[in-house]
Amino acid sequence: MNSTQASATIFGFQFQINAAIYLMLKHFSDFDQIKIEGSQEDIELFLHDNKKIYAQAKSKEFPTKDNKGHSEKLKDALRTLSNVDDRGNYDLMYISNLEENPLNSGTKEFDGISFLKYDELKEESKKKIDNQISNENYNIDTSRLIIAKIPFYGDDWEQRHKEISKKMSEFVSDVSPSLSSFANRIITIWEEEFLHNASVKSPKITINKENVVWGLVVCKLQLDDVKKFDEKLEIEETDFLEAIDEYEKIIDIKSSTFLDYNKIISLYSQYKLKSDKSVSIYEFIQGNKDEIFNLIFPDKNKDDIILQACAKIIAKEIILRSKSIEEIKRGVENYGNK
Repeated sequence: MNSTQASATIFGFQFQINAAIYLMLKHFSDFDQIKIEGSQEDIELFLHDNKKIYAQAKSKEFPTKDNKGHSEKLKDALRTLSNVDDRGNYDLMYISNLEENPLNSGTKEFDGISFLKYDELKEESKKKIDNQISNENYNIDTSRLIIAKIPFYGDDWEQRHKEISKKMSEFVSDVSPSLSSFANRIITIWEEEFLHNASVKSPKITINKENVVWGLVVCKLQLDDVKKFDEKLEIEETDFLEAIDEYEKIIDIKSSTFLDYNKIISLYSQYKLKSDKSVSIYEFIQGNKDEIFNLIFPDKNKDDIILQACAKIIAKEIILRSKSIEEIKRGVENYGNK
């Protein structure tokens, strides 16, 4: 594969990822799970009430240069969509970045971001699709068919991602206003992770609501600074500083991992329920330091003073951030239902 082909392949998968992100956010109030390179289509979106959207994503790296290849990409998309084997409730979608009309039918209904059902298309556009289906003998129920366009092109990152960024900004601002400035960062994190997965044979990527919550949580944690020395944790300052210096990455990971978060918050909740008075974070940590250590470092030597310090720091971080994390979880669950 030459460098031009490699660039086009990477661009194609990058568009596929961003199209999947946009679809997920567009349907987030009904969203359960999304698969990229799923078992049947490029993108498979699973919604409430067993509704599914099967999408084929086709793109050109330089879509404004000319309209060559539009018909071939439509034919390829329809061919794959015609193979969907599902007797339930579903839609079929052809989604592209092709300008200005992904069907190249000479009509003007595709203005900016467009999601048009077959029946909403101009007659010339319908004929273009009908001819492809008829000529290739595809088995497609056009009442299920949606043609979508998302502008996605340009060497400049912000230009290329501007429509995805708008959608992500709207989402994070609604979920947690303090994260408004992190919209592009979240897109970049997901792109990097998914493009890395694309380097393996037959990549299959799945995103569910839990993934979304913890992606936002990781960004939220970057806003907080709770690693300042705190004598109330009953840790020697030298041990505290050594723990931060040696295990800062582990502290960050453990403080933002769903499983560790649930363990500590569950223990903290149980401790508060058993107490007949108000309980401070420090009382809880000191009174449960051995159990906290075992929950966070189950396979480590509990006599390791530096790891003991890490366990206390992690527990404090989790509890202090729990309010923000619960805010994000509520925001994600309530998004689109206001």
